[in-house]
Amino acid sequence: MAFKRFVEVGRLCIISYGEHADKICVIVDIQDQGHVVIDATADSGVPRTVINVKRLKLTDVVVKLPRACKTSVVRKALEAQQAVQRFRETAWGQKVEKQRVRARLTDFDRFRVMVARKRRSQLIKHELGRLRSETKTSAS
Repeated sequence: MAFKRFVEVGRLCIISYGEHADKICVIVDIQDQGHVVIDATADSGVPRTVINVKRLKLTDVVVKLPRACKTSVVRKALEAQQAVQRFRETAWGQKVEKQRVRARLTDFDRFRVMVARKRRSQLIKHELGRLRSETKTSAS
């Protein structure tokens, strides 16, 4: 299988490490073999900066952008092409959101999740037992 996620202008990325870890950004310009200029949406709080490529996780979403464009152009393009929403609809985006929600749970919330999982498991086990007994009675 060929590699499809290339470092290119307009590629949506997730910062994997550092002060702005787990935030979404977009590549605006490529400086050299190992560094790129990134920019992000206003709500993410990531400033336009140079970052090492090793600190980025490249996503499948690409935004059509001119090279080295202004922050205002980047933000308009992200809004117009709904890039962040497209990423959040992917399996990876949903997984990231799920991890964020789980990380914000309090001790009591974790307890409630545990009780709900036990209850669900109990209901499934009960229903499977009922179905097994029905198949045994209908087979004989």
